[in-house]
Amino acid sequence: MRTALIKGQSRYGLLRCFVDDVAAGIAARGDEAVVLDLTEFALEDLGARLKAAGPVDLVLSFNICSDYRDPKGRTIFEITGAPHVTHFVDHPLHHLGRLNATPRDAAVLFVDHSHVRAIPKLFGPDRFAYAGFCPHGALGEPAPMPADAALFCAERPIALLFAGTCYPREPSLLDQFPEHVKALFGAAIEAAWAADWLPALDALDKALAAFGMNPDGAGLSREERDGIAALRNLAYIIDDRVRVGRRLRLLEDAAQAGLPLTIVGENYGDLVRRPNVDYRGTVRTDEIPLLMRQSRMVLNANANFGEGSHERPLTAMLAGAVAASDFSTFYDDEFDSGAEIVLFRWSKLDADLDVLKALLADSEALFGVAQAGREAVAARHRWQHRVDTYYAAARAAARHA
Repeated sequence: MRTALIKGQSRYGLLRCFVDDVAAGIAARGDEAVVLDLTEFALEDLGARLKAAGPVDLVLSFNICSDYRDPKGRTIFEITGAPHVTHFVDHPLHHLGRLNATPRDAAVLFVDHSHVRAIPKLFGPDRFAYAGFCPHGALGEPAPMPADAALFCAERPIALLFAGTCYPREPSLLDQFPEHVKALFGAAIEAAWAADWLPALDALDKALAAFGMNPDGAGLSREERDGIAALRNLAYIIDDRVRVGRRLRLLEDAAQAGLPLTIVGENYGDLVRRPNVDYRGTVRTDEIPLLMRQSRMVLNANANFGEGSHERPLTAMLAGAVAASDFSTFYDDEFDSGAEIVLFRWSKLDADLDVLKALLADSEALFGVAQAGREAVAARHRWQHRVDTYYAAARAAARHA
């Protein structure tokens, strides 16, 4: 199997690290990976670079190039004869333009089961040759673990790490909409905010039903269907509001609870002036596993992926730290909560933060969870473990292209 991986630019170099780890995983199994780095040539030359790379069985990219056309208007499938798989690590609502321009012969993968369900709602049935679920993998190598809890704590001076951007609250786009649309989206945001987990499109549909409209019901006029489609395309507003608000709430509540927070990332403002917060500025993704190896616990807000993954908990566990994240069905299915990972719920955040504080004070229990989590991720959840999913998506796309 020979795979071409397209490597672009990304914030903190995150997606570039994903490409590197997947390429290493492909090579480790005896297959060939060819990395095409868009920082080294112009995008319009990608098609020529793919041709020059020789025959490939799969072209893989993260978030980018699913909509690529060369100067002759050919898609990646038409250029190479190989299926193109794009792994989207954000909600598809944030990639509507790109997905609308993605050819039907492509395969698309998502990091949350609700994102897969969103595709037919947003684009209609059978829009792509294949659409499926593929979680993140952990970055880096398994950390060596010490012999006992005392050494574990001594070697890890950071008690609780949070790594990520703080998205400040901004004026709402809803202010530009008519009152009835603002009321509808306000109800959807309220429903999503009130639940431990409610996907943005489901929250919108719940609000539509409360306003007397069955969004998928029979008998809708063409105008009504078009109106619902337009509203669904705006549901990223709901996703943004919940994602941004919950991350900020988590950090504010954790700081208020007196947890010893070390934070790396952007836009933290007044939060970092608290005496129990050690703010270290912005770091690149390739530096994060080392910081996690110096940490006993890593705190995560799962980007509103309630049925999926984020890279942070998996990387933290592989680095030998305890991962503490909001509840996701993926984590609940894949790990023993309380023994391999620690999950909190938004509906009882204050009480669950007290649980985290107690665990940080119990070095033996902390060490036990860290050890078990590391073993679970090393065995099943590194990027090398996602290669079979990429190959399967490519085969499915080839059958249906």
